[in-house]
Amino acid sequence: MLPAYGVTVRRRRRGQVHQVLRGYKTSEVDWVLDRLARELEALRGQLAAVHASSVAEKEADAEGDAVEPEDGEDRQDTV
Repeated sequence: MLPAYGVTVRRRRRGQVHQVLRGYKTSEVDWVLDRLARELEALRGQLAAVHASSVAEKEADAEGDAVEPEDGEDRQDTV
């Protein structure tokens, strides 16, 4: 069977679902699909967190580039 976490193609190939008279054992197929769904959900959550962090970092950088001089600082106005 598959491990609780860290599902890889190699490990998936080692996991077996036993065949019964007319197909596969339904409870084992359900277990494998549930495990894979949880793993995908966890990975998608991690990806979303990384993406959100990257977007926030880019927005912070953009705000830093557009900083206006404070009062009392020299401003160069062109005519």
